[in-house]
Amino acid sequence: MQVINRTPPGILIEKSVNVKPIGDISFTSKYSTTPLQPLAEAILFNNEKIEICAVLFLDAAIGTPQISIYQNYAIGGDGNPLFQFFITYDAQETTAKDFNAYQVNFSFDADGLPDYLKLSDVSAVEIFLWDVDPRDSRGTITNVQPN
Repeated sequence: MQVINRTPPGILIEKSVNVKPIGDISFTSKYSTTPLQPLAEAILFNNEKIEICAVLFLDAAIGTPQISIYQNYAIGGDGNPLFQFFITYDAQETTAKDFNAYQVNFSFDADGLPDYLKLSDVSAVEIFLWDVDPRDSRGTITNVQPN
């Protein structure tokens, strides 16, 4: 089978992000090859910067991943602006029951936003965990909380 390297939509905002191992989780049975969705928190600071903390769960056999982050603009189902963040890694497609948890922190500021869009207009962000070679990704929508 030929593996196709996929790049998520949007622009690369962080090429090499530090991840912090924070624990592990085990299931009683092997989980499917679809990645587990990340847990995330997003906080808006002074209408100038959104800080995001995400927890990723990856097959323990992978080891500490190399992480990059892409950002994309979208319109949410409610018609409001939505920022999408794709946290990418590259690993073999596996089924696993043991997962390591990693914390990833990053921020996004108003620089480069179109004139018609303000960070304060964004009430939610969508965070995806994206493996660049398999067919699947998994995401979650998180409300942006004011500081």
